[in-house]
Amino acid sequence: MLTCDAFGVLPPVSKLTPEQASYHFLAGYTSKTPGTEDGVLEPIPTFSTCYSAPFIVLHLGRYAEMLAERMFKHNMPCWLIDTGWTGGKLGSGKRCPLKFTRRIVDAVHSGELLNSEYETFGGFGLQIPTAVEGVPREVLNPHLLAWADLKEAFECEVRKLAGMFQRRSSCTKAMCKKA
Repeated sequence: MLTCDAFGVLPPVSKLTPEQASYHFLAGYTSKTPGTEDGVLEPIPTFSTCYSAPFIVLHLGRYAEMLAERMFKHNMPCWLIDTGWTGGKLGSGKRCPLKFTRRIVDAVHSGELLNSEYETFGGFGLQIPTAVEGVPREVLNPHLLAWADLKEAFECEVRKLAGMFQRRSSCTKAMCKKA
């Protein structure tokens, strides 16, 4: 799954459990950013259920169930790849360099990440690799980079984004009940 986090919080790659994959599939999180959308002057979080809400035919939860079932049945990993900002949010950080994103995608395709060691990224419970050849460790774990010594600001943004996810999760559950 692909996202662009303009808040500079999410790591550039996370290995998702089937439950996490279902959750992120239902959430459909990304950011609208200045320069990519007309009239957007600051990052705007966007949640599009199943990344394509207008085209959903079946009950929303059914798609998430099918994803998790297939992951379990075929023992398939799912990756959340964030092409957004590192070292700070839009305006203070920088976009994750394309060479790092390409290296991460190559590591996913080659199976390299399947054999990696992982640590838990707090606030979201995501499993992130401790090493990917060619990608600095502090880029893989935003807590290590922590926005050039602005750890409090980073933690504030983590709580802010996690709160957006929680509010979205409540809305998604309510939508699923109505369907």
